[in-house]
Amino acid sequence: MGQDLVGVLLVLSVGWILGYRSSRSGRWWILGYAFPVGLLFLIGLLRHFPTLSLLPVFGWILSGRNEYFILAVIVSVLFGNLIPRIPQLRLKILVAIFMIIAGLYYCVSPFVLPMILYRSHQRLQTVIDHAGVCIQQTHYTCGPAAAVTALKCLGVEAQEGLLAIQAYSSPVSGTPEDWLCRAIESLYGEQGVRCQTRSFDSIDPLRDLCPVIAVVGYAPLVDHYITLMEFRDDVIVAGDPAVGLQYLPYEDFQKRWRNIGIVVKRETSTHTNEEKTL
Repeated sequence: MGQDLVGVLLVLSVGWILGYRSSRSGRWWILGYAFPVGLLFLIGLLRHFPTLSLLPVFGWILSGRNEYFILAVIVSVLFGNLIPRIPQLRLKILVAIFMIIAGLYYCVSPFVLPMILYRSHQRLQTVIDHAGVCIQQTHYTCGPAAAVTALKCLGVEAQEGLLAIQAYSSPVSGTPEDWLCRAIESLYGEQGVRCQTRSFDSIDPLRDLCPVIAVVGYAPLVDHYITLMEFRDDVIVAGDPAVGLQYLPYEDFQKRWRNIGIVVKRETSTHTNEEKTL
């Protein structure tokens, strides 16, 4: 994580230099606007249509923490090109302050906050309600809490705090799907747990895959994780980390669902080996 922080700071510095040189290079300054704006549009497109991020041609953009490095390029090149071209000193200072805030919030904080919150996540309590649903203990750890519920369905006792640490959860970035999947396998792979992030065209394939950690819309530009525990004739039994057990009509779920799910399975051979050991 420390190396990533140094890396993103380096990207911000180099991006600023490139943006500044672009602003001084005659007609090439237009490229200094078009390039970062194009990248920003691409990230927005992938956020609005998350299934595109699972395609190999786009997958690397939002994979891991690549998004924050790309945002560092956008912020530094765009403002490095813009600020030198502003004639008024006061406006130039205001835009520079905005650039610093944007860089710290969108590019640096996703690397710094997980380190700052490490101790807090260690102390995080795992709360399971009477229906077996893990209730999230912070507003940004719905992913780890949903994973706890899914793992409990498979007979694996998990901890919200450990998953939050391993997945680098933070108030700014939440918990990216790929990091949550990696955290689950990293912590509980020895117990036979395997998971995969997948896109789906419809809800039908989900019936035989439960438990599935589904990504649903929560608010504008904000997603939420819930655990699909069981499919019944007219409703889906889901564990919502924010409110507990839910019975969702198919149509309501379909409207909110982002067509992304983390399929969590436990290999049967592990169960057999454990039984022999016992």
